[in-house]
Parts: sequence; C-alpha cells; structure tokens
Amino acid sequence: MSLRIPFDVLVVIQSVADQATIGRMMQCCRYLKATGEWFILRDVQLSSNKVVEGFVRYMISSHVSRLPLLHGLRLEMTPPPTVPRDSLRELFIKLRTGSKLVRLSIHRPEELLQRHAGLSSAIAALTSLQHLELWNAGPITVGMLHAVRSKLVVATLHMGSGGANDLPDVTQLFRGSQNTLEELTVTRPGPTTSHPLGERNATTFALCYPRMRTLTLIEPTYSLYTADYIRAFPNLRSLAILDPNEYPLRDPNRPPSNTDPYKTWPSLRYVEGSVRVLYGLALPCHIPTIDVHDFDHVPQVDLLRVVLAETRPVHLKLSVLSAKRCKAVYVTALEQMELPHLRALSLTVVLMCEDTNLDLKLWLKGILRIPKTLMLSAFELHIDCSQLYSERRCLHSYLLDCPAERYPRPSLLPVERQLRAFSMRSVVKRVRERAPQVERVVARVSGHDGGTRSWAALGACVPWADI
Repeated sequence: MSLRIPFDVLVVIQSVADQATIGRMMQCCRYLKATGEWFILRDVQLSSNKVVEGFVRYMISSHVSRLPLLHGLRLEMTPPPTVPRDSLRELFIKLRTGSKLVRLSIHRPEELLQRHAGLSSAIAALTSLQHLELWNAGPITVGMLHAVRSKLVVATLHMGSGGANDLPDVTQLFRGSQNTLEELTVTRPGPTTSHPLGERNATTFALCYPRMRTLTLIEPTYSLYTADYIRAFPNLRSLAILDPNEYPLRDPNRPPSNTDPYKTWPSLRYVEGSVRVLYGLALPCHIPTIDVHDFDHVPQVDLLRVVLAETRPVHLKLSVLSAKRCKAVYVTALEQMELPHLRALSLTVVLMCEDTNLDLKLWLKGILRIPKTLMLSAFELHIDCSQLYSERRCLHSYLLDCPAERYPRPSLLPVERQLRAFSMRSVVKRVRERAPQVERVVARVSGHDGGTRSWAALGACVPWADI
C-alpha cells in the first residue's frame, strides 16, 4: 500500500510537520522515505530518556551514513538520561570524525557530564561546532569550554545558581575561538582580571577576540571594568548589559575627558542597559545608538545627562516607567539638555497603576513638544500597556469580596478606553504639523489585553535611524 500525495504538498508537510509525523509517514511515502531521514536529522531535539536511548542506538547502528546528516542536536532531558554510561560518549566520539554537527545545545550540562564519564572530553574534542548553547552550567562545564577545539562563531552560556566563586571570566573563556567568535551571551559572568577578585583567573597574556561583534551580559554579579572589555573585544559593535546584581563602578583609570571620543572604541555602535549601568561603565567614546532603561522608582535624570554627554548618541532609545513620571521629569529634562548630535528618539513609556486615570490627550501635548525642541529627524513613541493587564487583575481580585451593585467590575481601565478609541495616525500627523523637519514618525500601542494594539507610521526611512 502506498500513499499518493502531490509533490508540492509533500514539500509543505516536510516543512511544517513535526519529526514524529514525518517518521510515521516515512513508512508509506516514497518521497518522505528518501528525504525524511535528512529532515529528521538536520535538527534533533531529545527531551526524554526513552528517546535518547533509541536515538543513540539508531545513530550508532549505521553511523557512516547517518552521522553526516546530523547538523543540530539539542539535549533537553530532565533528569539526565539513564542510558548506559558509555553510550553518549561513544556517540560523540563518532561525531568527532564522521559528522558535520554545527549546533549543540545542552540543558543541565553539569549533571550530564557528572553522570557520563569521558563525555566532557568527547564534546571538547569536536571540531565542527559553530553554535554552542549551555544552560544551567557549572564549574565542570566551564572547564570543558576551556578545552573546546571547535572554532565557535556563536556561544551562549547560562550559569546555574551555584556559588559566586565559580563564575567565569568571559574575556578568558573561549581561548580556542579567539579568531572566530562573533557573538557571545553569558548569564552571571564572573570578575575580569582588573577586578580584585579576578586576579586568580588572570593569565600571563591578554586574550583578544578581533572578530567579536555582539556581547550580551545578563545578571553580572561583579562590577564591570570597561578597560578589560576594550582590550578583549576591540572591534565590538553591540554591547548589552541586562539585570545586573551589582552596578559597575566608574573606572578611576578611564581615559581623561579630553581624549578623542571617536578613537577609544571606534567600532562600538550600540549599547543597551540601565542608566546606572551605563553611568558606571563610563564609556569614553562616541556611540551612535544608546538603548537606556530607567526603571528605578527614583528617576536617574542626572546620571542620564552624564551618559548622554559622554556618548553623544545620534539615536537615543529611552524606556521609562509611568506616563505621569515621563511627562513631569523626562520631558522637561530632555528639553533642557544640550544634545546637538541627537537626530532620532525612540521613547517607550510603560503605563503603570498610577496611570489608570491618565488624561491621554493632555499627556500627549507635553510629549509631542520633544521632536520640535530637539530638532529631531526621526521620532518613535511606543505606549506599553502590558502592566495595566496585571493592574486590572489585581483590581478584579479586590472587588470579588465587594458587592457587585456598589462596585461594578470594569472591563477596561479608563486609560485603556481612551487608547482603544484613540487613533495613532492622528498622533503621527500632529508631530508632522508641529515639527515639519521630522522625516519619519512612528506611533504604536502594545498591550496584553483590551484591544489596544495599533500602529501608524509616516515618512521615509532615515539612513542612520534604525527605528
């Protein structure tokens, strides 16, 4: 018995169906029988012990023909697999010589490496990897990374919640990929060599990653020393520092203020982080695009003024909490700042519980003064309503214990009703009327509920504004 399906339909099935469906159809469809193995092995996800055991037997039984088809492997078993201790190691040993594995992702690698002796050295001996992703890593995993022979291009390392003393120095981590690594993401990075606690990790020579373009540090536990990152990543283009546990201290050895800001770190084009993070980094260079989050309950306007004066951005992305606070603090502050280099502003305002009764039209009058005052060429306004959904849930929970006839249950908060009836295109037209020099305007509203999603844009793209 055969299954007759048009070829174009088979192609669609192969592109959208899951691996289990393809596996079943391989038994009765000539086309999928010929191409299904390639489809399944190009990106394998193993999430249970039973699947791991069957996969290992399947690959080893005909490793000469099947290993070259394996391009991506994700080990996402919880808990670690109970397959024979030598099975996974044998699989990776064969992968070293007979495969084209370029993507490897492991969840809970610490437990996996502890259970399977020799697996760490077998993974480190692979030479074809380009993308490596490790979740809930620990000291054993970090030791394996120092020995990795593959020339990695993209690496992601999420450290577990272990002791702070075992966190790695990202500038010393991927020694074997100095000349190939382009993108690195590390959660909970450790101290660098200039940090008082980082001396024990220092090497006799300073590592340099000339091809590194993107660096993302999440939840850094120690203070960051800018000079260490300038030395390690001299050609970095994008730097993001998110959710720090300890804010950087301004480096006392930073270049003097009269240093040419276009020569200190000339490749850096984009920096993202909170106001306190960017102030602590004290980046002594001109940066075209700055993405600043000021989510503190006390606005850090003075620190923002210093950051903008030092970096001289062309495009400022500013995200703040509370519409009322934005108008009372940031609008006035931006109007008073001297920002001759600024040409584009992307303003994201997260509506909070204090904004539930906001008069939207009156609020927009103050916001729309900014493009004209700063003589902008591009302006974006994003109103984020996601927090209002949480506020409405809290309000409903409180009213559950109150009489319905005295306390009606609102389907939408007052500001949500205004947003639902408001036209973003009218906001765009108002900006163009008040500030004719603005070439591109974007106004949008996003929210979790209440039908407030809307978008409007007008004008041609400006080459230097990545809005």
